[in-house]
Amino acid sequence: MPFTVLSRYQQALARRSQHWSPTTRGLLWTSAAGFIFSMLNALMRLLTQQIDPFQAQFLRYAFGLLVILPLVWRWHTRWGCACGSPRCRRSRWPT
Repeated sequence: MPFTVLSRYQQALARRSQHWSPTTRGLLWTSAAGFIFSMLNALMRLLTQQIDPFQAQFLRYAFGLLVILPLVWRWHTRWGCACGSPRCRRSRWPT
């Protein structure tokens, strides 16, 4: 049930934003990213007041790794690696 409600909102948003220019979409993405980064900074500042700074840094880097890992995996499966191993799908860098 929640997925159908979410997909309805997603479809409504897609219909409303079809006529927006790429510049407007880019500005909205940039604004959303800035808001999320400022919230992350505020939460980390609050968290460091509650726990040890080393634990806070560990959590920051651990969650950062969780965010970056799918991107690295996708890049590796798309472009292969530079090691030249036959196990890799493609052994060349993007040009």
